Amino acid sequence: MSKPLASSYLCKYSYKKCPNPRTIKRNGKLHTLCEYHRGKANTLQQGYAKRKKDRRKAKAGGDSNNVLLITASHGTTSWLDQIDFSRQLVMTNADCEVLLELLGS
Repeated sequence: MSKPLASSYLCKYSYKKCPNPRTIKRNGKLHTLCEYHRGKANTLQQGYAKRKKDRRKAKAGGDSNNVLLITASHGTTSWLDQIDFSRQLVMTNADCEVLLELLGS
């Protein structure tokens, strides 16, 4: 039977006790987490970084390649052309109540 590791060598995952050993850095010191929890943390961090980058990019004007232009093939005026997009629309409490009723909340 193998001897249990001292608690200082075990993963320091904060939400639940983890029995896995901490991984070793390139400099020989111990990481805080085991290989499994490091992988999870790194994956989450990459997702946060990507969303942050996307928000920054969108705020700065975004990528013009992401714009989709739709043109009518016929000469009639569509209902979409009749909407005034130059003014900001605000939902009233009554609008919210109708929406909630339609969604079945």
